[in-house]
Amino acid sequence: MATIVNQDVLKKLVPLHPDEPADIVLRRLGQFNLSVLPVVDRRDITRVLGEVTLEDLLEAYRNAAS
Repeated sequence: MATIVNQDVLKKLVPLHPDEPADIVLRRLGQFNLSVLPVVDRRDITRVLGEVTLEDLLEAYRNAAS
């Protein structure tokens, strides 16, 4: 189930879209010194679909490398 948030709140966040490649996610995490970013609907950025963490990226990398 998606969560709806206020657009003013999202302006302070660094949202991702579901189709963002891992290198972009990693770049944004590092650029803003964050460990988690929200994933929002591309057509409605007030609709939060989930989150991506640095740990998620590391786990995906480990799985791809094995």
